[in-house]
Amino acid sequence: MNEREYKTCQICGARWCPDLELHACDTSKTKIRLAVDLAESEAPYWMIERARQGYYDDYESHLATPLHQLVEDAQGNGLPLIAKNAKEGVYDGTQEEARVWMEREGKGLLGI
Repeated sequence: MNEREYKTCQICGARWCPDLELHACDTSKTKIRLAVDLAESEAPYWMIERARQGYYDDYESHLATPLHQLVEDAQGNGLPLIAKNAKEGVYDGTQEEARVWMEREGKGLLGI
């Protein structure tokens, strides 16, 4: 019996086996796409973790201006491309993420 070593992705939490498949995070979610870009840019672990948890996300963050914070953190940690992408809207929430947020909590906040 061949035993394979499985790993857990530090970005999305998925289990995968490097011997059998290439792992690609679910980059349909903006926060995961950002976490992948941060990891590929060799950002500090705390920034990657914040991204994965939604800290910089338009619809999941408790911050009023999460992308402004992303730009500040990226500039302060030598990540000019991440800062540029954030300024250009690459990490803006998608229409689908807006719809999900509206169903989850937006209607209650707006009294709809």
